[in-house]
Amino acid sequence: NIVLIMSDQHNPHSLGCAGDPLVRTPNLDALAASGVRMTNTYCAHPLCAPSRAAFLSAQYPSDIDVFDNGGRWSSDTPTFAHALGGAGYEAILCGRMHLADSDPFHGFERRIHGDAGGAVASEILGSGRNRTNGQTRYAVEVAGHGKTGFQAFDRSVTDTACDFIGGRLPEDRPFGMVVGWMLPHNPLVCTKERFDYYMANIPPLEPESQAYLSGLHPALKVWRNRRGVSTLSPQQCRRALAAYYGLVEEADDNVGRIVHAVRNGPDAENTILIYISDHGDMAHEHGMWWKSNFYEAAANVPCILSWPGHFSEGAVVDEITSLIDIGPTILDLASAAPLPDVSGRSFARLLHGDPIPDWPNEVFCEYSGLLGDQPSCMV
Repeated sequence: NIVLIMSDQHNPHSLGCAGDPLVRTPNLDALAASGVRMTNTYCAHPLCAPSRAAFLSAQYPSDIDVFDNGGRWSSDTPTFAHALGGAGYEAILCGRMHLADSDPFHGFERRIHGDAGGAVASEILGSGRNRTNGQTRYAVEVAGHGKTGFQAFDRSVTDTACDFIGGRLPEDRPFGMVVGWMLPHNPLVCTKERFDYYMANIPPLEPESQAYLSGLHPALKVWRNRRGVSTLSPQQCRRALAAYYGLVEEADDNVGRIVHAVRNGPDAENTILIYISDHGDMAHEHGMWWKSNFYEAAANVPCILSWPGHFSEGAVVDEITSLIDIGPTILDLASAAPLPDVSGRSFARLLHGDPIPDWPNEVFCEYSGLLGDQPSCMV
């Protein structure tokens, strides 16, 4: 069985096992200790829907014409969910995946929990430049403690996933389940207990120097100006970082619940656990927030794979991989037929500690532009 958790907008450095001294992620740290942490896994597009479409299809967004969060892609495009079904697996989608309404499945046999549309009340989300879930200055200004529908959505998705895992019967087919969450995506609002903890432990932030700002690439100056990040005060950013860490910690709690369900479930020894995110979040690195750029914090993603007794344990793998490699790797591990004509490759051998001599150690990432940004790409 495969249980893959995909969070939304998790900064790859905001993990205890990645060296962050402040954020509390005991469950992800334990998962990494029981398996393999990939340090150089990148998204194929630093925006939700294109990244997720690439992840499912093992192709680049420009190959399947998904360029923004409203992108629709052909149901004829094979995904690793199709291939799992072809190999006799029950392909299950539980929660967030940001698929267009025209095809809410894209190869999954069943959806046991819906997506997050409408999970947050309109008066909390706001609109235009006052959106709390968008790339707006306002989203940082209003950071603090409280509750949003995204937290409730993730708890509901986690409940459903745990019930599914615990309810499996010996005669059931093997399954591949993708569990999709919203956190730690903004709104930057977390519980008061967590917010107070991080506000007490994050040191004061320093304002950016004019020399640094004047030396930025022109495209980055445009990026920052359009979003207004340069006008945010250090105290506003400190509050936002405290809330972001709180959301990461809440996501970690949900990881712990799913790991517990697997480890105490009917087929614990035969279930692979995977944790990834669709892209990162700048989380104030370089004075920036959100995604839609090629800095490490936005384009690099957490990637942890655990199967005790089969994968290396407590291993760190530095080979460069992409989210488009995840599907081919899953199919390889499941002994399923590979997807035809895709750019993604299986890195399964790396999980067992075996080098892959011809591994290219390169990654491609593209960005079609948002909010007036220039289209761009990265190698």
